[in-house]
Amino acid sequence: MVLISGVLKGPYGDSRSGVTITMRSMKTSSTVLNLAKSQSVTDDTGRYSLNVEPGAYEVIVSVYGAQPERVGTIEVYTDSLPGTLNDFLRRPGESDITPEIVQTVDRLRADAALSADKSAASAAAAKVSENNAAATLAGAMKKGDFGLGGGGWEGKHENSVDLLTSLKARGSSFFRNTKDATGVATWGAGIYARAGDANSVFTVNPFNGVVVVAACSDAGLASGVIRTNTLWGTANTSVDGNGFIKKASPIARLSGNPDTMDSDYLDGFTLSGLAAVNDEAAGVKAERQAVGVYTVTGSLGLAKEGWTIEVPQDVNGNRLCFVETDTAEDGTITVKVSKRRFDIDTAAIVAGEPMDIPAGRWIDLRLEMPVREVEVAPEAEEETSALENVNVDPI
Repeated sequence: MVLISGVLKGPYGDSRSGVTITMRSMKTSSTVLNLAKSQSVTDDTGRYSLNVEPGAYEVIVSVYGAQPERVGTIEVYTDSLPGTLNDFLRRPGESDITPEIVQTVDRLRADAALSADKSAASAAAAKVSENNAAATLAGAMKKGDFGLGGGGWEGKHENSVDLLTSLKARGSSFFRNTKDATGVATWGAGIYARAGDANSVFTVNPFNGVVVVAACSDAGLASGVIRTNTLWGTANTSVDGNGFIKKASPIARLSGNPDTMDSDYLDGFTLSGLAAVNDEAAGVKAERQAVGVYTVTGSLGLAKEGWTIEVPQDVNGNRLCFVETDTAEDGTITVKVSKRRFDIDTAAIVAGEPMDIPAGRWIDLRLEMPVREVEVAPEAEEETSALENVNVDPI
């Protein structure tokens, strides 16, 4: 254990007595569990003494009758020397910059400048190469060669192996698969690229814009080993109220007053009462019932798996409000927002007085929606007849 001790003083050197110092573990170590807390109160002379196990801790100070304050984080190692809280909390300042650090910074700047010069030269060379390649293609290829520049080809394939086998026989091309193929994107248009023994397919689902990439070697294709990757973008992700990218599904952005929101609040979302909803949450609506009390209707409740709620935070990662939710049998979600209050007895943040959602911020709710029936139009007879004349592999 490492001894952290000293005298807690104010700006004028006056000692502070009766101050509670809370150490909260930020992650599980070999001796301390995550979020475990220990407290010490300074004596009449402001002195404190803490024997701390190695680990990462959040330091919180509080005085009876006042809100607790987070003063920073510390790292305690097995070989850390004894010291004061200031020793562990202090970060290097301008006075700590040594000549060696200055030399390192100057060297990094010089390397960055050299790298920029090389990048500019490479870009110029690439442009010349691109122009030469375009001139060569203009003379060597005509519209429709390899399925490029023309309408491409169409085929019905039930799985990715059949699709890639057919594509390999044709070479690089544009194509449209008219069946859901297990292992690659569903029905839609795509691009097949082949070089050497490597095969790559990029397909786009026309109903939601999701892009799926499938790739394999010739040996992998022969053994049925095909790797797939779904790209993340605006079609299948959402940016929450704190600026973090999260997997999208039916999402409602609950706000106290949509008129105070920034323009990006409605990016890809539609306003419905006090909530902005994406396409998957169409039909969901939010209303304010009282100070800090909101109801969200039109869904089956919060999502059953994955993340469900994100609360707005400040720049230090502290939540701006305390949020509680309750879901009724009909799926109506009641959201209660209140001020954060520090409970001395439990050393925990609990609900305080009701408050509305802070102006300009929102609460993200990930929902469970009723299953919707999608009507799929049958393929036209003309299309079927046309396909019979196209040279495609049999199913």
